[in-house]
Amino acid sequence: MVSQLHINNLKWGFNNKPLAQNLLNMDLSSGQFCLILGANGTGKSTLLKTIGGLISPIGGSVLLNDKPLLSSECAFVFTQRMPIPFMKSIDLVCSAKQTTLWSYFKKNSAFESQAYETLKLMDAQDLAYTFVDELSDGEFQKVMIARALFKDAPVMLLDEPTAFLDFQSKQSLFSHLNSIAIKSNKIVLASTHDPHLAEAFGSFFVVLKNNTVMTFNPESDSVHSLVHLLTM
Repeated sequence: MVSQLHINNLKWGFNNKPLAQNLLNMDLSSGQFCLILGANGTGKSTLLKTIGGLISPIGGSVLLNDKPLLSSECAFVFTQRMPIPFMKSIDLVCSAKQTTLWSYFKKNSAFESQAYETLKLMDAQDLAYTFVDELSDGEFQKVMIARALFKDAPVMLLDEPTAFLDFQSKQSLFSHLNSIAIKSNKIVLASTHDPHLAEAFGSFFVVLKNNTVMTFNPESDSVHSLVHLLTM
């Protein structure tokens, strides 16, 4: 099913104080990979949480197929790492669809096999039976993205997913996310403060700078001018 995400006159922030002086309007469809770019502290994380329904907007609306987008229709990947003892990576992936402790213990081999295939999409199958607390930060991020994929939500929201990676690994991960959006028919939004990734990846861009929000569509706008704007 093709999904349509409509963000209309969105105003976001804290304590009724908006983080951008103007309003955000944009439309995204299944298969699109949207990058939200800006320096640290410009409101990228808050914008992602507002789009995903974790924070109420100050004004405007976020609609999926003309209905308010629910947080249950989103899969989130956050930068912060939480300690997860005594759990293997494949079990962490499976937990995306396990709502009770009973369902965790009753998972069958077919369910686990599906989780393993999802890890393969992230080239993380070798980590399947590694304990989560033994993963490096980069490995943990891959497993968490696989978990988000396994949830099979129409919208994926990732907050600085390349924070712990070198530049080559960042490129590889963004290439993966771009392919995932297309192959899995999802709407993927990810924040980053690295403008150079924008030159090679993304089908739509949101830029936060000087308390202003701007949108760029590569089909009609110059990505080079976007990178120049962020680095000047």
